[in-house]
Amino acid sequence: MSWFESKWFEMAKHIILAALIPLIALALQWTFWHEISPFVWFLFFPAVFFSARFNGFWCGILSTLISTAIVWYFFIPPPSSVGKSRIRTICILSYRS
Repeated sequence: MSWFESKWFEMAKHIILAALIPLIALALQWTFWHEISPFVWFLFFPAVFFSARFNGFWCGILSTLISTAIVWYFFIPPPSSVGKSRIRTICILSYRS
């Protein structure tokens, strides 16, 4: 059995794809941000859905965590910062649960 036929390769492929889908959503949302400006989760709901659909439950959880971190850092005001207000933190945590 070669490495490409192993279970580890399949698992690695799913994890990479689960991480790649939110990054594609980031690229699209960054490109079209002036058209969809107030809707920060607009492309990340479908990204998590498709990641879970094609890669399974745990890869969907991974995609959710990556999407949450991306939206938190890049799109929720103030952009490109980690410190956010308390109400925004509560909203983000409610999305994750």
